Amino acid sequence: MVAAKAKVKSKKFATEPLNGSFLFANGDRYVGQYRNSDKSAILRHGQGLQTSASNVVYQGDWENDVMCGQGRMDFPSGDSYVGEFKENQFHDQGTYYWANGSFFTGSFQKNRLLGNGTFTTTNGQSWVGEFNCNEVLGLKLLL
Repeated sequence: MVAAKAKVKSKKFATEPLNGSFLFANGDRYVGQYRNSDKSAILRHGQGLQTSASNVVYQGDWENDVMCGQGRMDFPSGDSYVGEFKENQFHDQGTYYWANGSFFTGSFQKNRLLGNGTFTTTNGQSWVGEFNCNEVLGLKLLL
């Protein structure tokens, strides 16, 4: 079904999410739960899997067409993020994995490392500290 041309037969909001598969005009694909809006559009709502035209894959919670709650995002580079989302962005607790094998576990805000966390290098060394985007305060090696 092409989402832009989807017609809704009922004007009522469905209280329970429906299940479906959609191809959007921009090339994105979505398979999962949704509901119909009062304006005859679909809203991703519940659990779903979205693959963007650029092959970014998100699997997780949706609320009123917004990534919100627990999810996983995989990038074509091999990087991935697993954790909380808010308003389509990494937010609160999560883990970002780089394709080279290093990873960060800790706090995120608006897709940025922000707050306490642990960075683990490709050779297994773990560093703990307070992260603020590209800055690190009081970084300590965990033994």
